[in-house]
Amino acid sequence: MLTIKNLFVLFHVVTAAGWFGIAILLGRIARAAAVSSSGDAVREIGAKAVSLTGIFAVLTFLFGLAAFLIGGGFGAYGPEYHTSLLFMLVLVGIQFFVIRPAWGTVAADGDEETRQAARKRLAMSVGAGHLIWLFVLVLMLARYYPVM
Repeated sequence: MLTIKNLFVLFHVVTAAGWFGIAILLGRIARAAAVSSSGDAVREIGAKAVSLTGIFAVLTFLFGLAAFLIGGGFGAYGPEYHTSLLFMLVLVGIQFFVIRPAWGTVAADGDEETRQAARKRLAMSVGAGHLIWLFVLVLMLARYYPVM
């Protein structure tokens, strides 16, 4: 039987996969948008992608937190889950305080050098986000796959 906790875990996994998949494309979209000859369509696609990754990052954290609290709270889970929640919060911070402003600079009508620097900052922060995402995944699955 599907419980509420399992439903939140399912939503947590789906939204995390959504963030991961859309964020993979952000570097390519930013590279296209940073070129002065790119049209408004590329910038609109990028803005939607950044908006969706922000929504998915927040929903991933909230669904994970809801499953965590419904499943017994902080006392029922080990430190790997506490650390995962912390790093997911860091990912949300990167999304809203680094990726979103960098995209705003890439999509703005400014000089080429500034847009290219913002594009590189965006690519670096998306890469850091993917690394955090992988680290969180390993932490959450470590309980099921013990080393020894």
